[in-house]
Amino acid sequence: MKKQGSDQAVRLYRLLLRFYPKGFRDKYAEQMALDFRELYENHRQPSLVFWTRLLTDFATSLVTQVLNTTAKPMKTTAAFASSFIISLLIVTIGHWAQPRIYTSKALVEITAPSIQESDSSSPTEGWLKAAYESLELGERWGEKALPIREDEGLSRLRESVQFSPIRLTNLMSIRVSDSDPQLAAQIANDIARQVTTRSEEEAGKRRIFELATPPTKPSSPNTPQWAMAGLLICLLGSASIARLTNTNRSCQ
Repeated sequence: MKKQGSDQAVRLYRLLLRFYPKGFRDKYAEQMALDFRELYENHRQPSLVFWTRLLTDFATSLVTQVLNTTAKPMKTTAAFASSFIISLLIVTIGHWAQPRIYTSKALVEITAPSIQESDSSSPTEGWLKAAYESLELGERWGEKALPIREDEGLSRLRESVQFSPIRLTNLMSIRVSDSDPQLAAQIANDIARQVTTRSEEEAGKRRIFELATPPTKPSSPNTPQWAMAGLLICLLGSASIARLTNTNRSCQ
């Protein structure tokens, strides 16, 4: 299994080597592939750390070789293109490494305005604690079959839940964010049930208007925002390096 993974990694690395100029590739590619195989088979780092460092070194080396083998009038363009690719690679890795958070929403209808205002602005600990115990979140959020402490679990639950009234309606939304989309929906629905069933004197004045469903797409990281920010970083970084390269060439 280890050898199979090593062979796949080497094939991927050989594809990356094709980006080098032909002269450099003919002279060094084979030895670089052998060195990579040895490095890959003996590394003890997490895969993300290993590949991030490798791709960073690869990108730096690639830019150097491209600039060394490019005619002077084209060096500014080569520097811009190479820097853009490096920046894009770094942004892509950063986006991929971000944890995926999913947000699910349940709606509760509260027919008494005074109750809605009170509940939405300061949700009681009773709702959260009841949901925490009902869903056994301490065990679910624990590690290696060891549940987390109740105070830590309740603190995490508070941070993941957002209560907010919907203007001009009798509705209150319960938003829950978690790395597990199924669990996010379960928590939202359980809290909604606590809101509608724990107050006997207000029976009939609260009902679940809409149950939460497991989201299919993460709410974080925001891919469009990452794409726009990444494009801006790529353009600014590439333009700066190209300008610096052009300045150095003029001085020479």
